[in-house]
Amino acid sequence: MRILFTRPLPENELQLAKTLGLEVMMTPLIGVESLPMADIIAQSSDFFADVSTVQSVVFTSQNAVNALFEESLQRDRLIEVLRRKPVYTVGESTADSLDEFGIMARFPDDYNGTTLASMMQNDGVNASVLHFCGNLRREEFRESMISAGVSVLEIEVYRKSEIQLDEYFIAHSIERTSFLSAFDGVAFYSPSGVEAFWNQRLNENFVGTYFAIGQTTASALAEHSVTAHVPRIPTSELLIRLIAKHFNPTSV
Repeated sequence: MRILFTRPLPENELQLAKTLGLEVMMTPLIGVESLPMADIIAQSSDFFADVSTVQSVVFTSQNAVNALFEESLQRDRLIEVLRRKPVYTVGESTADSLDEFGIMARFPDDYNGTTLASMMQNDGVNASVLHFCGNLRREEFRESMISAGVSVLEIEVYRKSEIQLDEYFIAHSIERTSFLSAFDGVAFYSPSGVEAFWNQRLNENFVGTYFAIGQTTASALAEHSVTAHVPRIPTSELLIRLIAKHFNPTSV
């Protein structure tokens, strides 16, 4: 089975997919650029005071962790502040990436922004939240917190931009219709990847099966009237195994 992955796979996941009989094509649809720490700090009138006094801190993407903790003169100071704060993430992989810096984070079981907001409110977060985020983000978390009377300060730490697949087609003399129709499935890892797929009208030439890393991404597909297959836990390994099992039930 030929599967289009909309982000690069690390070598271990690529080998797993091949072992399970999947023919993988990796075509990223979203590029990620970390903002310099000076640009991050400049978004607040007193950045470290805001981080120190806010009731809790939220990360809804591992991209935000990677961007915020790139080498900088301010990194160690920021880590020390966050180690003393209630920190939340939308999922386990983001929490794991914070754990590498000694920052403990709580996350909901079903990994979506609305459930995260409910968890935080149940924990007593009722005043203020600082959300480290990207320029392209879904609004469920912010809207849920604001509707509960919680102030949300959003600080962008990375930017996403669409990668135009037509440029790839032109560079490699590929006809887009035949390219998309040749795949049995497409795997999405973020709502922004879903939107890029539809913005570039790639869905018009795709007739295979849709897969999503988690419920938030599946919800983005549902907004386009598409039902996606989702692993029970949103990890890339389980997504690959789900895809393989879908096409060959005896492969996993």
